Amino acid sequence: MAFQVVSREEFLLSLVDCGASPFFTEQMTRLDLRGMPDEGRAAYQIHYGPLTAVGSVQIPAHFTLMVGDVRVGGLLDAEDAYGEGGALFVVGDVHCGAFSSQPGKSTMIDGDLTARDILINAFSDSALVVIGDLRTNFFYGRNAWTGVGGQVRMQAGEGSCRPIDSCSAIAHAVRPDLGEADSRDLLLPSLRDELDQTQEQALVERVRFGVPLFR
Repeated sequence: MAFQVVSREEFLLSLVDCGASPFFTEQMTRLDLRGMPDEGRAAYQIHYGPLTAVGSVQIPAHFTLMVGDVRVGGLLDAEDAYGEGGALFVVGDVHCGAFSSQPGKSTMIDGDLTARDILINAFSDSALVVIGDLRTNFFYGRNAWTGVGGQVRMQAGEGSCRPIDSCSAIAHAVRPDLGEADSRDLLLPSLRDELDQTQEQALVERVRFGVPLFR
């Protein structure tokens, strides 16, 4: 089934009646959904049922609800044409080759998130909430909030996750198995230089166009 364009009011009603877990619903109440703007046609879209793609998938709307498991062989790209802000809600497990968000976007997943190669959540004012487990080979989550309700397995990367209900990001931070220096050694030298300049978008562009990341 394709993405359906809905009104702001229909979107809010669907969030209430999407079969999400109580924990997901509790976390969702922390967002000021009443402040979601009416940004015109196609700003709110819903996808019902499993979504499977061999390649990459770009989220089509500023506010998107996906009800069903998501399996994407390439990049699940949460950047949309509206630019900064917005929200992505997934009621189901997400398995993808890579995941990336955008500045100011809130992403909430009522299930597990597995990003096989890399997970990029290092944009200003963005947040990622995973009710289940989070797994990835390389986690790039510097200067952004990532909360996880289940187990975390990150082999390498920069940044940290924390339990959703933890009141101390520092005391309860979960970091990749490898330290930052060893993690950087896994990357191509040119990419390491770009990250030194805090060019997260350059990293995303490499993933989008299939440019190698690792040595």
